[in-house]
Amino acid sequence: MSAPVAAPFETFRPAPERLWIRYRPRRWPGAADPWTDWARATLGRPGRRGSALSAPPARPPSDVLYLAPVDPPQERQRRELAAACAAAGGSVLLQRRAGDGGGSGEPMVEARPGLTQLWDLLPAVLDPDRLELWELAPGAACVWPLVSGLTDGSDRVEQGLDRLRGAGVATVQPLVVELPAVARRRLAESGDAGAFDRLFHGPPPSERRFARQAAERGLACFVDRPLPAGPPRLALRRQCAGELRLAADLCYRLGRPEPESQKLLRAARWIDREDRDLAALAEAGNLEIVDWVDATGRGVIEDVVAGGRSRLVEALVAEYCG
Repeated sequence: MSAPVAAPFETFRPAPERLWIRYRPRRWPGAADPWTDWARATLGRPGRRGSALSAPPARPPSDVLYLAPVDPPQERQRRELAAACAAAGGSVLLQRRAGDGGGSGEPMVEARPGLTQLWDLLPAVLDPDRLELWELAPGAACVWPLVSGLTDGSDRVEQGLDRLRGAGVATVQPLVVELPAVARRRLAESGDAGAFDRLFHGPPPSERRFARQAAERGLACFVDRPLPAGPPRLALRRQCAGELRLAADLCYRLGRPEPESQKLLRAARWIDREDRDLAALAEAGNLEIVDWVDATGRGVIEDVVAGGRSRLVEALVAEYCG
């Protein structure tokens, strides 16, 4: 079992709807410009004046460490922290905002194992007429913040998805964001006559409707779990647990019987917690000795060991987006 992570990090339960985030620094100088707090599904807060970035930990977390945006003077330090944690065998999720780098979408740091860059589309969906904000690199993965009455309108979503498809983006995952009442009131006052009703009394955003619209354009709607740069055995465990967790989540969303999703979730948690060589167990046909994994879970693990994607997850995603 991996060593516990020190107190400087807040901890979360890894989940596909929260981009698999497990850790974030407790003290973090968040950017002043708008950004989405992916760990808490709300608007990001600017850091306190004079706040400093965390120093690279002696042993970086092997599960996903989330590094939110910072102001330009601290950006270089953030890149160095991300690169250092990935080089030491960690798993880092580096959040970028649409428009970074002049809208060209070029990588901020050299691509390396253990480092995942995702784009926050909040600046683009708040100002959809700025076309340069939609110019992401081909193959990029991004997150669309769904704010009821503001960024979830059908016309805005369809126009944005068309632009992302035209840019060659591969994945756009929806994230339902809850705005504080003060922020909603401020937006309502600056909007049109119907803005107040939409922001305060509109129906909640539908992630499934968004996913269907994305799938119609050939876009994936679930971000893969970021994997650590550490030993292949650990990366495989994280990948298997991620597929099981996504399968459990999709079963729940699709209204399948609760025991079905609970068994998959239990297997995911067991794999994340126990230091077992899943490849060796699968290849020797010994997964049946593991009490916490039933036949469905074994099938998911065997698919990942053999090729990387679970046939069960593919079928559930197709049903969810169909």
